[in-house]
Amino acid sequence: MGRVERLFLPEKARAEAVEKTSWAKDLSWNELVAFVKWTEPFHAAPPATIFNEGERDGSLYLLLSGRVSVQKADRAGVVRSLQQITAGKTFGEMALIDGETRSASVVVAEEATWLVMSKPNFDRMVEETPRLGLKVVQRIARLLSQRLRQTSATLADALDGD
Repeated sequence: MGRVERLFLPEKARAEAVEKTSWAKDLSWNELVAFVKWTEPFHAAPPATIFNEGERDGSLYLLLSGRVSVQKADRAGVVRSLQQITAGKTFGEMALIDGETRSASVVVAEEATWLVMSKPNFDRMVEETPRLGLKVVQRIARLLSQRLRQTSATLADALDGD
């Protein structure tokens, strides 16, 4: 229990799983099939760690089932849960785009299955299928923009309380 394991999940099954997420509205069926060719499926039960804050891993993760917790250590070293991510959502986009170390840890909170697109696979996808690559980058840009807006609103609310 608590160990990350690579799964055998055929590409068609991966595409069908991604089709149930919000990514489906941005990609046609053929694009979904092309997208999942660049991914690898994984599975784990709690309390498995998917990645740790500070690691250098530029992969994108798409959660197909379950729930994961985004955690970050504060200045005193106390680990705090920042967000719960549920099926259909992604995480890890920042490191995929900027190549920096992980800004937080992600831990399995409820038995989960996810797809991983590594940075080398992302780069090859963009090179070999530029239209698909552009759609994926646009999707990631929208996600990051939404998260920045949410963070700004949270910060404004916190500053209001002072």
